[in-house]
Amino acid sequence: GPLAGMLSLALWCFSPWALGHGCLVTPDIPAAATFAASFWTMARYRRQHTWARAIVAGAALGAALATKFTGVILAAACIAVLAMDVASQVHAQRPGRGSSLLQA
Repeated sequence: GPLAGMLSLALWCFSPWALGHGCLVTPDIPAAATFAASFWTMARYRRQHTWARAIVAGAALGAALATKFTGVILAAACIAVLAMDVASQVHAQRPGRGSSLLQA
């Protein structure tokens, strides 16, 4: 809740790591934030496929790519997850097939 949020904020503000390295310009913290936002928006898009969620997920992925070059790995992972979703849906629509790709 709010108390836990304030406690974590206080711990971060007085962290020796944050105080010692706060003057340095490193893309690690923004990259972690945009990667997390990209994962979260992709999970939301997978639950309900809408154009609005697709645009937000794409924007979050674009922000992650713009923040740090290792976002390319994130883009590949998102493409792989979406490809597995499509393959699962195609497999489920075949007559006599289940919805799982791992079904024998």
